[in-house]
Amino acid sequence: MSLARALVKDSKILILDEATASVDYETDRKIQDTITTEFRDRTILCIARTSSSSLCLCHGDDSLTAKPIIDRLRTIISYDRVCVMDDGNIAEFDAPDVLHPQNGIFRAMCEHSSIALEDIHRARKERGVRVSETS
Repeated sequence: MSLARALVKDSKILILDEATASVDYETDRKIQDTITTEFRDRTILCIARTSSSSLCLCHGDDSLTAKPIIDRLRTIISYDRVCVMDDGNIAEFDAPDVLHPQNGIFRAMCEHSSIALEDIHRARKERGVRVSETS
């Protein structure tokens, strides 16, 4: 309901706290697709938590987004930036295709979800996001 309201009101900033925590993977995917297309020019802050660390993903122009549900990681690997929080501190922050090769927390989350660097490249290309030069 709040996403629909944000669309109608043309909100420039969206804050989504555990927005898809209680939906199945397919519904999550549809919501993420809607966010990607309909809120492309907005700043989005999505927040989600895991038991040991948090993953923050940026989507849109210099926006900060957090989305760490490991099983749903595939839905957000095309986002602009990833900020992995560990024990309340920023552990990693960069584009997903830059973080993946670094063998850190983000990489471990990707491996747990069977996500390879090629999957990240493909997702970013499908969304029209340029692959980082360092990846």
